[in-house]
Amino acid sequence: MNRYISLYDKQKLEDLDFIKPGKKALLYGFSGIVLGVFGCLLAPLANLNDYSIGNLFLGIVIGLIIFSICFKSFLRLKRLQKAKLAMLGNIAEIENKLFIESGVNPWETLIGLSKENALLVLGRNKDSKYYVFIATHKYLHFSPVRMTENQALDFEHSLQGEKMFFQVKESL
Repeated sequence: MNRYISLYDKQKLEDLDFIKPGKKALLYGFSGIVLGVFGCLLAPLANLNDYSIGNLFLGIVIGLIIFSICFKSFLRLKRLQKAKLAMLGNIAEIENKLFIESGVNPWETLIGLSKENALLVLGRNKDSKYYVFIATHKYLHFSPVRMTENQALDFEHSLQGEKMFFQVKESL
């Protein structure tokens, strides 16, 4: 299921920030390693366990698990930033294909993220046909879309304001 960020507007697309949450995710990752090691080094100091090497190893493992989760999120956000730049570089083509050639209504167009973490601009024309522009860090793609009933309902709820928009955070 797609996660919709906002109604389509060129300014809102420009204002999307994937760098700040990405840096925050990376900071959380390094903090996880430091806190894991520091926390497990405190155990022998408090006479909880005499095997400090085992505690240190456990702290490093826990820290690396936290770091890998945060680093994965950082990489996704970095790719989304590249996708946003690719989309902004071709904004005239996107608006031409969506609004002029396909007849998509600008007020029925949403900016969102696909489940594969690609940036998308999805819109519906007056004939209830859906068109999407998908951007990843490698390519831009325009195509008509077949929406399932649940996806169309989700799209409609997002347009009507019945469903809250997705907030881009460091835990992507």
